[in-house]
Amino acid sequence: AGNYSDEAGAAFCHPCPAFAYTHAAGSDNATDCVCNTGYTGPYDNCTACPEGKYKDALGSAECTNCPAGEQQGGAARAR
Repeated sequence: AGNYSDEAGAAFCHPCPAFAYTHAAGSDNATDCVCNTGYTGPYDNCTACPEGKYKDALGSAECTNCPAGEQQGGAARAR
């Protein structure tokens, strides 16, 4: 997990792009990589959720506004 191999029988795997991860063994394409929690965007350009927003699921879903009174400083937050 966290890597993929786009060549059958390859001796090594490629890591996912920054802030991305694969959660399935045997991934065979970079598009199997998904953004980590706290990050959003396409697999090859994951960006941190801005301050005041969070994302606590893997994937490209948009970041959600923090509930009133629960805002934490900093970017790339998971709830």
